[in-house]
Amino acid sequence: MFRRLRTLIIEKPSGRTDIPADFGDFGDRRIGEIWFAHPDGDAAPIMVKFLFTSQRLSIQVHPDDAAARKAGDGKKLVAVTKELRALQAELEQQYALQIVNAPGEQSATERLWTDDKGTRASGYFVFVDAVDEQGNPVKVPIRNRETDEIEVVSRWGEQVPKKVFDRLARDKQQDGVLDERMFGEKPRGTREFKVELKGDDDQPIERRGQITSWN
Repeated sequence: MFRRLRTLIIEKPSGRTDIPADFGDFGDRRIGEIWFAHPDGDAAPIMVKFLFTSQRLSIQVHPDDAAARKAGDGKKLVAVTKELRALQAELEQQYALQIVNAPGEQSATERLWTDDKGTRASGYFVFVDAVDEQGNPVKVPIRNRETDEIEVVSRWGEQVPKKVFDRLARDKQQDGVLDERMFGEKPRGTREFKVELKGDDDQPIERRGQITSWN
């Protein structure tokens, strides 16, 4: 049986104004939390809460270790804790993606591959390095669109439209150096990636697939 839960909207100074439209239209209100309250209150088996913040958050697990083990959910606790630690590590990461521009190194490639349905596909990719504020490599889990496997790498290929690929190729062919180097950045405290590389419409391109090998 389906039961409709009551929605609770909580505004906070550290909340956000860019709430996804699926939650409703809140105008310029700074929404910090959206709860779905169960009629059973604290006796409910689960609580659903969405958090929206413009500041860093700590990650908390309820119930605590002792309560979870007492309830016989020790294995679930280990799995959830592992997922939360991975999420925390992802949220704490901050890096920029710079298009490879070192002398003698390839900056882009065209790929041809066959997908699971046997369809021949092609794509244009630029090679990017994930680096922190000091220029050190940052390891990031990336799903290779050609193999559907996740690899942890600091350099990978980002798919771009052919017109952008051709524009960057002309740029590098002029003097061997790319003037457009910034692909985008991933700020700390969010899972969202902000693309800065622009298309022919002067707007940031849509992020597409990634590859982790190309030799």
